[in-house]
This record gives sequence, C-alpha cells and structure tokens, in this order.
Amino acid sequence: MQTGFLLGPSIPTGPLEKYKKMLFPFGSADILGAVSSLGYSFYLFLNSVQMDLSLITKTGRKAWVIGLCSYCIPIMLGCGSVTMMSSMWEKIMGDEISSLPVVFISHSSCSFAVISSLLHDLKILNSELGRLALSAAFVNDVSGNLKILQFHCLT
Repeated sequence: MQTGFLLGPSIPTGPLEKYKKMLFPFGSADILGAVSSLGYSFYLFLNSVQMDLSLITKTGRKAWVIGLCSYCIPIMLGCGSVTMMSSMWEKIMGDEISSLPVVFISHSSCSFAVISSLLHDLKILNSELGRLALSAAFVNDVSGNLKILQFHCLT
C-alpha cells in the first residue's frame, strides 16, 4: 500500500519517475477505477448472497429510529454548522460553500455491506445486537440511497 501511495499519481517522485510511468501509464487511473468498482460489486454480491434477508426485513421500531437518526442527525448538524458559521466557511472555501450540503448528505450514510462484514468478523451477526445493527444499517443505507437519488433528480 505504501508503494502504491509513493508511486501513485499524487506524489512527485523525481528519480522514481520512470518506474511510476511503467506502473501507471496514461489512462491507467480510469482502468484502476473500473476494476475497483467491479471488485466492490463482487464484494456486495457475495455479502448479499450470504445474508438472510428475512431477518432484516422484519425491522422493528428500534431499528427504524436508530437507522433514521444515524442518517439525519449528521446531516442536520453539518448543515446547521454551515448556516451558523457561514462567514467562517466562506473565508475557508470561497464560492464552493454551496457544495457542503452534498458532502454532508453523501457522507452521513453507512454502507450496509461494510456493517454486515464487520458483524460477521466479530461473530455477532446472528445475535440480537447483530440483527438490530443490521436492520438499522439497512434503514440507514436505504434512506441514504433515496436521498442521494432525490438530490441527483433535482440537479
């Protein structure tokens, strides 16, 4: 990982420039992005196949409250801080302050597949706490995807 960081396109390397051009020729960032998207799709597919959705779809009131609060509260706090301290944010970001709500909306959701994988690694996937966490993550992920979809339709 450190080698990829050092030889990647973000750091000027000087004497390692010829190795950098061998590893990352022109246009390789697009190919790397496509391969990483394909790998993430496979990862989501494997997690979806291994999951028992009948447990998740029976979400209770607790899961709805936790999921919606864990999605809505960061958005409200972020947008509230921008509104209250808009003069400070304008000095820092200039005209790009209008993009901050998009950042808050896109970063307030957690990925259902990541939560599922973490609960599986902790071996608490089938416990009551694990099912509650999965249900809350499912509600959070669905509400996040709906909000992003709604935002893209408006723009």
